[in-house]
Amino acid sequence: MNEIPKWKTACHCAVSDGVPRRSFYVALFVGTILNLINQGDAIFRAGSIDWLKIILTYFVPYAICTYGAVSAQTRQVKVKPGTTEVTPLKTREYLEIACRRRGTAFGTARLTATPLKC
Repeated sequence: MNEIPKWKTACHCAVSDGVPRRSFYVALFVGTILNLINQGDAIFRAGSIDWLKIILTYFVPYAICTYGAVSAQTRQVKVKPGTTEVTPLKTREYLEIACRRRGTAFGTARLTATPLKC
């Protein structure tokens, strides 16, 4: 009943734990490469530059990086009932939830690596 809406948790995650800084660096790196690929001729040969495309080319990687970080963090967040306090799950709690979803007991589950089949 007193559960925090998902969008509030997502907004909190989007502005915390270095997400904006990390997203900015990714957008700066990826956006620069994409701008050089898409508008390199206009930039180096003093042609007509489309400023809207430049802004969007930096915004899209920023938004994608932020979305990825938020979706990863919201999967690992536990909200205490009746409060607005959000705490990240500990590894043991996360594994217990994963085992419950698979229908296995926590102590009997093994983490095994299986080779990829190409």
